[in-house]
Amino acid sequence: MTDVRTGRSFCRHWLIAASAFLLVGLPQAVFIWNHFYRHGAYLLDAGWLSAVSFRSGIIPDNPEAATYGPVSFYGIHISPLISFFSLLSYLVPADRITWYAITQGAIYGGLVLAPLWLLRNYSCLGQQRYPRMGLLLGLLAVFLTALM
Repeated sequence: MTDVRTGRSFCRHWLIAASAFLLVGLPQAVFIWNHFYRHGAYLLDAGWLSAVSFRSGIIPDNPEAATYGPVSFYGIHISPLISFFSLLSYLVPADRITWYAITQGAIYGGLVLAPLWLLRNYSCLGQQRYPRMGLLLGLLAVFLTALM
């Protein structure tokens, strides 16, 4: 038999995690969207990373405008996440800028979930003695990340 409080606690933790993810991920996605469409892409890295993370295969090549050295992206950086996003972009019907905004929102939102998960699963971080400490530290991480 399941405890009703356990189900509520489980739902509450998922609600907190989803809220934290959206609180940070959504503004980041909107920032990237505005960075390209409203303000004009003023950072070379944004255009460069949006090009290599969108339908560029498993070993993406640098765009010609950003090539000042090796042709392969891996000649400059080692980031398998770029290959993952590049392969995943073939499945999503979005343009390059929209896809880059989605991935950046997911990355920033995921950064917030890490401390929430850590504080939720490890009692040595204050969960035993102070049950609200994990929630407070997680919300603090969300707030500080949102300020970036």
